[in-house]
Amino acid sequence: MDPISFTIGVVSIASIFQTCLHGYRSLNTAMAMGDAALTLNVQFRIEEIRLKMWGKNWGLLEEEAEEPNAPSGSNAESDTREESSKLEKPGAVLMEKAVTPLDVVDDEFEIPGLRDLTIEVLGRIDKALEEWKKVGEKYSVQQRKDVKKSSDSQDTIELLSSIASKQAQETKAISKHTRITSKIRWALKDKQDLEELLGRLTGLNDSLEKLLPRKERTSLARGLASELLDLLENGTMNVSGLSIGDFSLIQGPDEVKAARIVRLKLSNNTERSERVDQEETEAESANQEDPTPFAKPETWLQGSSEDMKIPFGHFVRLAEPKLKDYQTRDGDRNHGPTGNYIPLPRSMAVYAPVTSQSEVSIPTQASMEAVPQVTLIEWRPSAHESRKSELTEEELKQRRDHIARLLHRTSVTDGDFRILDCLGYTTTKAHVADGSTRDLVGYVYKFPEFASKKSLPVTLRELLGEAYASDNPAVPALEARFKLARELAIALYQLQCAGWVHRKVSSYNVIFFKDADTDQVNLNQAFLVGWQYSRPDDQRRLFPSEQSYTGIGDLDMYVHRERLRRDKGDRLPRFRKSFDIYSLGIILIEIAFWEPIIALADEDEREEMEQYKEVSSRWRAKEWWKVISKTAKDELAPEMGNAYRDATLFCLEGGQIAKEAARQFDERAAEWRKTRDENDREKYFVDQDFEEVGIEKEFYWKVLKRLEKISI
Repeated sequence: MDPISFTIGVVSIASIFQTCLHGYRSLNTAMAMGDAALTLNVQFRIEEIRLKMWGKNWGLLEEEAEEPNAPSGSNAESDTREESSKLEKPGAVLMEKAVTPLDVVDDEFEIPGLRDLTIEVLGRIDKALEEWKKVGEKYSVQQRKDVKKSSDSQDTIELLSSIASKQAQETKAISKHTRITSKIRWALKDKQDLEELLGRLTGLNDSLEKLLPRKERTSLARGLASELLDLLENGTMNVSGLSIGDFSLIQGPDEVKAARIVRLKLSNNTERSERVDQEETEAESANQEDPTPFAKPETWLQGSSEDMKIPFGHFVRLAEPKLKDYQTRDGDRNHGPTGNYIPLPRSMAVYAPVTSQSEVSIPTQASMEAVPQVTLIEWRPSAHESRKSELTEEELKQRRDHIARLLHRTSVTDGDFRILDCLGYTTTKAHVADGSTRDLVGYVYKFPEFASKKSLPVTLRELLGEAYASDNPAVPALEARFKLARELAIALYQLQCAGWVHRKVSSYNVIFFKDADTDQVNLNQAFLVGWQYSRPDDQRRLFPSEQSYTGIGDLDMYVHRERLRRDKGDRLPRFRKSFDIYSLGIILIEIAFWEPIIALADEDEREEMEQYKEVSSRWRAKEWWKVISKTAKDELAPEMGNAYRDATLFCLEGGQIAKEAARQFDERAAEWRKTRDENDREKYFVDQDFEEVGIEKEFYWKVLKRLEKISI
C-alpha cells in the first residue's frame, strides 16, 4: 500500500475530507491577498467547489455548513487534523456520527476497494495542498503553535493577512536589491509552482468524480453553475473583486459550460430593480457593462445594433391571429387598458426572408439566412408592454430587439435550457370578440430539427386535459413522467442561473412537437415557451404586479399565493424566482397524476374555469393552497416516491431564501403602510430586495438533485 494510504487509512473519510477543505481555504485566502498568479485564483476556487460538491453528494457536509453565516467547523490557527476530529463542536460540518454512503460504498456498487481508492485520492489532495505552506516558509512565516484554541481566536483570514503583509515587505526588499530580471524569474517560478499544483488538484478531483456513476458526474457538473453564482453574489468564499469576466479564465468542458451559463446573466440580469431614482439610473447606465431590459434605453443597443423586427409580409399565408378569449377594459395610458392573462394564440407560418434591398433596408438575423423555414409565433398585446410606461415607441422597439437577442443567445448556449431559437419578432393587428382590434407583437421561433412541419405543437395542458376527460386516459409510463419532471427542473434551474425570470410558468407554456419520422408527439423533447411575458414591463410608474383580483380559467392556480392573496390597497411583491419555482411545483403535481391542476378545484369552479370565465382568485387563493398542499403531502409519495414528494414540497413551500425574502417584504410593506400619505395612495412601494441571492444553489440541491437521484 502507498504510504499515503497507510497513513490516512485509519482516519475516516469525513475527517480527511475536512482537512482538504481547510487546505483549500488557506490557499485561496493567501492567493487573494497577494499579487502573484491572480489568473489562477479562479481556477483554484473552482477546484475547491468541485471537492465540496463531491463531499456534499456523499453526505459529508451538513446543510447548515452551506449557509452563508454558518459557523466554521475548524479553527485556522489550530492543527487541522486535531480540529477535524472535534465532531461534537457546534456548527461542525462533518457527519461522522451518522453512517455516510461512503462507509458502505463497496457493498452498494459491488466494486471491491472503491472506498480505499477514495481515501487514497483524498490523501493525495491533502498532500498537494500542504505544499502551499512552502510559500509561507519562503517568507519566514510560521503558524503560531501557542494560540489558545477558543471560539474567538484568530481565524484563517486574519492569520493569512499577516502572511500577505510579510510577503509584501519581502517583495519591497527584493525590489531594492534585485534586478528586474531576477524579480521576473522569481514571479514566474511561483506561478509555475502554482500551475503545477493546480494541475495535480484538477486531476485528483477528476479521479474522485470518476469513482461516481456517470449520471452523478453529469449532475455535479450541472451544479457548478449555481456554485459559481454563489461565488460571485453571496461572498461566502471571500471573493472580493471577482467578476463574471474572470470566468473567461476557466478551463475544462464542464467548468466552461457552467461559466457560459452564468455569463448570460451579464446581459440578462432580470434581478435588477428598475425602480430607482433618476440619479441612480443615470449612474448605473453609465457603468453598465452590458445591456439589461431595465437599464436606460441607450444601453440596450450596446453590443449589437441588429434589427430583430421581421416584417409581417415576410410570412407566407399567415392569417390574422384570433383573440377569442382575450378580455380587456378600456383606460388611459396611466390606468389601462387592463386585461387578464390568458393563453394567447400561437401561429405556425413559413418565414420566407425578402432579401431585396428595395424591400429590406436593415437585414435581420433571420433574413440573413435567406432560407424559407417553418416558424412558431407567440403573440401578446402590445398594450401590455406600454401600460403605465414612459417608454416611447422607439424605446419599446429597442427593448423588443434586446429581448429577442437574449432569447436567441440563451437557446444556442445550451440545449438544456429547452428554449426554441428566437429569430426576432413581428407586429400585426387582431380582432377580439367585440369586433374591435388590438395591436399585437409576436416573437418568432424556429421549429426544432426533429419536429414535423405539418402541425402546431401540443401543450402539456392539452395532453393533461385530454387524459382527465377520458374514461380510458393515455398515461405515459412512470419513467417518462420522471424524465419530463427532471427535464423541466433542469431547464428552470439553468434559466435562473442565467438570470431569466419567466413569470408565466404553467403547463400551458410547456409544448411538445410531433416527430417528423413517426408523426407522434415526442414527450422526450419538451420546450418551455411563453417568453413574451418573461420579464416585467418597464415599471417606472407601475405597481410591481398586475394588481388584479380576478383571473381567467385555471391560470391563477399556477400563481404563487403571495401574488394573489393581498388586502385591498396593498402592493403585491415583485416577481421573484421563487414564484417561478412554485409554478414548477404545480406542474410536478400535474405530471405525477397526469391530470391538470384544475382537478383540485371545486366542481362548480371547474365548469367555469373550463369555459375561461373570470374567477375570483384573490378570494380563492387560500382554499386552493390548502388542497394543493394537502394533496402534495398525502398523495405524492405513494404515486411517485418520497424524493419526488420532497422536491415538489420545496417548490410549493419555498426554502430558507424564499421565506426570508417574504419576511423582509412583509416588514417593509407594513412600514410603508404606516408612513404613506393617504393623499398619495398611488405611491409606488419600492420592493428593491427581491433578488433571492443563492436560490439557484438551494434549488439544485433540494429539487434537481432529488429528482436526478430517483431510479426505477
